[in-house]
Amino acid sequence: MIIRAVRDDENGKETWQFGQGYSSYRNEKYAIAQDIKTALLEFQNDCYFALNHGIDWLTRLGYKNQKELLDEDVYNVIVNRYGVLSVENFESDVYDREYTCSCLVYTIFSETPLEFNFNNRG
Repeated sequence: MIIRAVRDDENGKETWQFGQGYSSYRNEKYAIAQDIKTALLEFQNDCYFALNHGIDWLTRLGYKNQKELLDEDVYNVIVNRYGVLSVENFESDVYDREYTCSCLVYTIFSETPLEFNFNNRG
């Protein structure tokens, strides 16, 4: 698996990386991590050609008692990405409309798990 890399620009925003040949891409388990992160950042009803893709972040972080549903959404996104075999030690927290999670992701590319951390502010 190969996917275009994302990097932080000078303003702290994430942008696609270009102009550095193969260095502009991630492969194997790092590509899977990039793919998971990109999928988690998708908002439902935000992309005209894939309205049902993504997580309903505005609802999940905008109302009380949504953490279990949000955990289920995030877990399903991670488990259903290409190359993911299993997810273990899934932990999450919601505080002041900010969601963080961490887990171990087992992939087809390595016998050791990938430590995956995610943070999204709604």
